[in-house]
Amino acid sequence: MKKKYKFIILVSLALFLSLFFYHQRDYIKKTSLFQKAQIWFRFRFDSDRDKRYYYNDFIRVYLDVYDDQNFEVLDVSIANRRIYLHPAISGKKRASTTFSLRPGFYRIRWSVIDKTNNKRLRFSYSLRADRYIGWQNIVIRGDRIYKN
Repeated sequence: MKKKYKFIILVSLALFLSLFFYHQRDYIKKTSLFQKAQIWFRFRFDSDRDKRYYYNDFIRVYLDVYDDQNFEVLDVSIANRRIYLHPAISGKKRASTTFSLRPGFYRIRWSVIDKTNNKRLRFSYSLRADRYIGWQNIVIRGDRIYKN
């Protein structure tokens, strides 16, 4: 009798795991080994022992890059990812992109060339991606950055 229950439990566990991994196969193929390890750690425990909260794994970031009258943007990188810039046409967007970041602090670096002095200037900004905010809008206009 006990062998029958053990067999039923073993078969149901194998069926459950096979269905689970079949459902996750596309996600697992596209992720790196580090991200595969984080599949299992999606719940965050607060100080209240009875409540478990499910939070967003990623924050959506919208980035727009423009040239200024005196400054031309040469390159932009955020979290060591380079952003592709379109050719410089006055008054047009150089880049408009969206990407996802995990909660934490990230460094935005961009370099510009001063049109009056022909000097290359580098700027950086520390971005805090807060887990309770679902998205952030960032605009780089020449040597200035606007975030809301």
